[in-house]
Amino acid sequence: MPGVEVAGVATHDWVADPLAGETWPMHRTGFLANHLAVMQSAHGNVLFAGSDIANGWGGFIDGAIESGMEAALEAVSLAAARPALQERVLQEPALR
Repeated sequence: MPGVEVAGVATHDWVADPLAGETWPMHRTGFLANHLAVMQSAHGNVLFAGSDIANGWGGFIDGAIESGMEAALEAVSLAAARPALQERVLQEPALR
């Protein structure tokens, strides 16, 4: 844009980051076929979502959105199966 001056830039070296070691998931051949369903499944009342466990577009915002939508639908399904939880969802504006 004409007249705009960049005052600063922030970056992070994800490949050198000891907790990340890369920039997006790089699974070995067969990893998702063997483990994706378990990684996506509910663990008690805890549901997981994110681009790294999406059915498609892993590592991208599209995968995060897809995975989040799937987890939200599963949460609604779980709430519908539990009347006490369903009542709480109906009463809490933040949960609607």
